[in-house]
Formats: sequence, C-alpha cells, structure tokens
Amino acid sequence: MFNHSKISFSKKTILLWLFFVLCFQNFSFAKSIYKTEPTSNLTTWVYEEGSFVPSCKITERGVYSIISDYLGRPTQAFDKDDKLVWSGEYDIYGKIKMLVGNKRSIPFRQLGQYEDFETELYYNRYRYYDFNTGAYISRDPIELEGNNLNLYAYVWDSNNWIDVFGLSGATNLHHTIPREIYNPRSGASPLLPSHLANDPDIIGKPGNPNRWSIPQDEHIALHKKNRVGGDYNTRWKQELNNLETRVSDKNKWTKKDILDIRDKLTKEFGIDKYKPKYK
Repeated sequence: MFNHSKISFSKKTILLWLFFVLCFQNFSFAKSIYKTEPTSNLTTWVYEEGSFVPSCKITERGVYSIISDYLGRPTQAFDKDDKLVWSGEYDIYGKIKMLVGNKRSIPFRQLGQYEDFETELYYNRYRYYDFNTGAYISRDPIELEGNNLNLYAYVWDSNNWIDVFGLSGATNLHHTIPREIYNPRSGASPLLPSHLANDPDIIGKPGNPNRWSIPQDEHIALHKKNRVGGDYNTRWKQELNNLETRVSDKNKWTKKDILDIRDKLTKEFGIDKYKPKYK
C-alpha cells in the first residue's frame, strides 16, 4: 500500500492506493500540510472482488452503489434510497459526453483510470491518458513489449479492449458465459431458462465474476470462426444442445450444469488459468 498527495488551489488531496486500486481519498485545505493528516472527509472505495471495477463509495454523508458497463466504466451511482445521484455516458475515447451530477463524485473512467481534474487527464498508474485524443501523453514504459509499434497508443479497439495498467493494450474482458446465452443484445430470448438467466453466479457477481481479463490475442483466437470444432460461442451452443438432449425440460437445468460447461470450455480453450483467484 502506498500514498501520494498533491496541492492545487489551496486544496490538498491525499490518495491511498493498494497495489493498483485507489482505496481511500481525502480532501483538506493546504494549511494542514504540516499537521497530522486528517481523518475526516474521507472517501473509501470498494471494488468487485478480484477486479478493478468500482462497486461502492463510502463517505461521511452516506454509502453509494456504483453500476458499471461491460468495460468496467462507471455509468450510474445510487444512494441508500435508490436515488440516482450520478450518471455518465462515454464517447469512444472514454470522455464523458453526457453527465448527471457532480463529475468529481465518481472519478473513475476507463477501467484502471482515475481522472485528475487539475490536469484534465486520466491517471493510469504508470502514465497519463488524454481522452481528447484517445492516446497516452507519454511513451509506453515497457516499449515494444506492449505489442504496439505506437508507444503512445491506448488499445486497438476501445469498444472491447482495456489497458488497466497503462502498459499495453493486451488485456480484454471475456464473457466466460457468453452474454447471448443469458441476455442477448439483439433482444432475442435467452438460451437459458429464467431461473438461470438472472442468477448472479451466471451473469457474474463479486467473488465469481463472469468476465475474466485475458490477453487480447487469446481473446481474438477464441472467436475465430474457422477454428476447428467451432469458436467459443458456438461451442457454448453445442454444449447447451447436448444438455437439452440429456434434460429436455429446461426448467430442470441447474446452475451446476451451466457452471460445469463453463469449466469445461475454459479448459478446452486454455483460458482457465485466467480465472480470478480469491482467498
């Protein structure tokens, strides 16, 4: 755990990090710089277990739940009475284009990034990201090991890829149980019965996330249509067809049936090693 502080416009900000996630935040007037660090006006951030996705904000004024999109970017925050207190929509580079509430209330942007309101840049642990250009303002510290000849680039596809550490565009969030299985974007009916399509262990929850972070090249390989035996989503449909052959009544399908398929396919595709580990 480490911390750093900065002073801007007579206001001091203290940030306490646990490895790569911001855990605590404190604001005070700069005149207290030589005194004992204040413990009031403290903000505590809680994340989905084993991930960089923020799920809760705790302050002296109350507790706020945070909802994020499929890339892990915060989109809404609610108070204890389920009242919307913050909402944000992003453009392709992660810049907030529509905002409800105080922008500073939720400072997280692209997954792994924290907005520095003084510089108007996103802090990515190892360097700063400019949401106006969709690129970093400094070179990649790992140079060509970041798998990109452009040492200032963010990711190849910001609609699907993420760069949590600011070192490369080599990370992607993969739905180990494809969304089209339980909640198709097309509006079609889910392939799972309702008692499973809405199960937190199926769609993902803290401690058992559905989306795993895997290298981008492996993620691309998962979805190659010419893969022998079928791509990842096709194999899921095949396994569900096999399950239906064994148990024709979908209402009798169990959560274990579905999680067993996930275990089988993540091993088959060699991504089981990326399953988040928890103590």
